[in-house]
Amino acid sequence: MKHIVLAALLAAIAVPAVQAQVHQPTSGATYICDYTNPTMNETDPGWSVFTLTAYNGGTLLRGIEDFQANNQWHRDNRRVNFYEPFDRYSPTDPTRVVATRWTFDFGNGAPTCQVWASSLGRYLSFFNCSDGSSRSCTRSY
Repeated sequence: MKHIVLAALLAAIAVPAVQAQVHQPTSGATYICDYTNPTMNETDPGWSVFTLTAYNGGTLLRGIEDFQANNQWHRDNRRVNFYEPFDRYSPTDPTRVVATRWTFDFGNGAPTCQVWASSLGRYLSFFNCSDGSSRSCTRSY
């Protein structure tokens, strides 16, 4: 009987199935971004739109980023990836996810960044970028 109860208890605390992250970029939304050391002719501040598709239960987001460069929309269809999500929990409520850290890249050896997504994807903060850039973005709606 003890083994059955122990097995049931362990199953209850087991790692949950892979699921979409609460805090992630909003596909199709316009973000207004402030850049530090922009490397791709981005307008500062400027707009950015991610068109994303979720894979692996939402733990991999792939798609295209269009952005504002030289004060015009730059539609070079640069491919982007958000992956390896890591949730940060509230120190006062260990069941509440307050932000999700993602790894971000353009693929094929292009610069890589870490990204904090918070407030259901309203805020994105790109940091520790391998090209020395960073940006803070706010969804415009």
